[in-house]
Amino acid sequence: MCTLSYCHRPGRNKDGAGLCEGHYYQQRRGQEFRPLAEPIVGTKCGVDGCPEDRPYGYRYCHMHAARIARHGNPDARYDNAGKPGESNPNWRGDEVGYGGVHQRLYRIRGSAKDYDCACGRVAAQWAYVGPREPGQRQPHSADLSLYEPMCVSCHKRFDLAAVAALTKHPNDASLF
Repeated sequence: MCTLSYCHRPGRNKDGAGLCEGHYYQQRRGQEFRPLAEPIVGTKCGVDGCPEDRPYGYRYCHMHAARIARHGNPDARYDNAGKPGESNPNWRGDEVGYGGVHQRLYRIRGSAKDYDCACGRVAAQWAYVGPREPGQRQPHSADLSLYEPMCVSCHKRFDLAAVAALTKHPNDASLF
């Protein structure tokens, strides 16, 4: 226990001379000792009906504290995860980026690991097999039928061959 008669906090184990953590830091800063707020331990969240315990010294559980920090209201929710496709307010139609296409692939067709690669191994990645343009870093399309599940080595081999085909000069003799 803290050596101050009015404090009931546990004493600091290290070189605190019997003071609790809060009073130790008051002493270290050269402040006069003053009573500290009583800790709230093991009590329930301040939101009615929430069964969660709140962390040491806080009024709300982690979830409700995060909602207050983000929205200013413990009851506010940002829940678009369960809204697929056009019903999701973040839907951008065909104007979707590389990451968005892969999220759609996972949601609609599942993980590539659920499929076999054409070589017979278990697939690991979704590979874009559609048309490519020179200089395109991450070719992708909103058309999910242009993707095939591939293992890593087949995907790499496929991408390198596609890039090599785009970089060959039209008058290159190796094409004939």
